[in-house]
Amino acid sequence: MDVDICSGCLLYPVIFILGWKISEQAISCAKQSFIDAGLKGNDMGRADRPLVPESLGLISAVVFLVLAVVQIPFLDSNVDLTLFLGALLTITSAAFLGFVDDVLNLRWRHKLWAPAVSAVPLLTVYFIVNGETSVLLPKFLRGFDIKILDFTLLSKGGILQLGPLYYCYLLALIIFCLNAINILSGVNGLEAGQTVIIGLGFICYNLIELYNGKLSEEHLACHYRSLSLIVPFVGCVFGLVRKNWYPAEVFVGDTFCYWAGCTLATTSIIGRFSKTGILFFIPQIFNFVYGLPQLLHIIPCPRHRLPRFNSETGLREMSTTRVKWSKLNVIGKFWVTAGKLTGTIWTKDLDDDELELNNLTNLNLTLKIVGPVSEEKLTTILIFQQILGCVLALFIRYYVAGLVY
Repeated sequence: MDVDICSGCLLYPVIFILGWKISEQAISCAKQSFIDAGLKGNDMGRADRPLVPESLGLISAVVFLVLAVVQIPFLDSNVDLTLFLGALLTITSAAFLGFVDDVLNLRWRHKLWAPAVSAVPLLTVYFIVNGETSVLLPKFLRGFDIKILDFTLLSKGGILQLGPLYYCYLLALIIFCLNAINILSGVNGLEAGQTVIIGLGFICYNLIELYNGKLSEEHLACHYRSLSLIVPFVGCVFGLVRKNWYPAEVFVGDTFCYWAGCTLATTSIIGRFSKTGILFFIPQIFNFVYGLPQLLHIIPCPRHRLPRFNSETGLREMSTTRVKWSKLNVIGKFWVTAGKLTGTIWTKDLDDDELELNNLTNLNLTLKIVGPVSEEKLTTILIFQQILGCVLALFIRYYVAGLVY
């Protein structure tokens, strides 16, 4: 394993730099072709609203897939190529579906379930290689022995055998990750920027586990397998960030959100840290829960909830929506009232029955707290939140999880 560690120290930095430079250069060469093909849109965050090529996440995805395949002869000898190639097939499917979304502009109800199609290759391979389908329960739930027929669901050691339900969990994880990146978006550099931070968090976690010397050979191989995906991925996305940062030369498109979310989910699955992996999505989970009333149409939800651009000041301001108090159900009224009391929802009474409130996204909440700011500053604040979220994830994993598990 020492030889494998040394080879990894040489391979991973090279793969990262290649992904960064090739992705950045390929995007520069391809962006005009995307404009010519009609994949373009106006940047609504600038006064002159220039045309910007869209869906350039596809280029970074292609570079990533090429690098991931090219590095196979140099991978750690313990890496399970069957599972690794299954993961690549799933990621390829996700990138393809994302590009289809960019071209056909799928409805949200299709966006929620389309990722399930891309998950099929990984779940199939995971089943073939007899992947782990049990989970360790918290200490307070241990000491039980539950059986249905001859199948042990829960042993006294605290191991819960989920069986087929585990595949439902993995499917839900992939669907969430794909949509989480897509929902927390809308300003230059945010989608790619948050993805780089989460990817770096994954790399840090893998390296900590590799060098603590307490894992079996099997679990060490899982972390090498995870690194073999996440390192070229972060390198390629870093090249994309440099082109997508304000003022953006290119837009990443839904192609990127599908590809990035699927890669992050897949990396945690084949690295066997799916529970830990979800901790790195704390800002995305908060954004999802905070906006759930609008996503479920308990509170009116406009098609676009992006922060508003003030052309006079050049700053981003929180966007709002209008609601009739009498038309809100009990849950909607409770959510708005609780938001007003906690300071997480801005409201303005328009008349006896109508009020105005901010759209329920983390971007608008951040603008409510800090006030109108430039788009670049808003993105920087949100990226800093992501860094704090990843630090918190590592803290929970190494200092809190031990108290529970």
